[in-house]
Amino acid sequence: MLVFVLVVLGVAIYEAWSSKHAAIGWIINLFASIIGGLVMIALVGMAMEALLPYLHLERSLAFSQHPLKYGLVAAIAICVVLGSWIPLWTLNRFRL
Repeated sequence: MLVFVLVVLGVAIYEAWSSKHAAIGWIINLFASIIGGLVMIALVGMAMEALLPYLHLERSLAFSQHPLKYGLVAAIAICVVLGSWIPLWTLNRFRL
């Protein structure tokens, strides 16, 4: 989870730095990126809850050595980056 938090903060800081925002822009970017990342984590969590009964695992996915576990971690990371980037893109699109 710490890695995902660092990814969200990294996306927000990089976008604010590359766009040369003022201090209020940095704060807005951090807030939008965190909210977008958390929403995406919640959506991925709901999707996983819907998917797990169809996998027929004897125990949880975290303790199994199922190959889906490793692919899922990469997919979650990509979704979190997109979830934190989309609000920033939207804010920059409508910025005057």
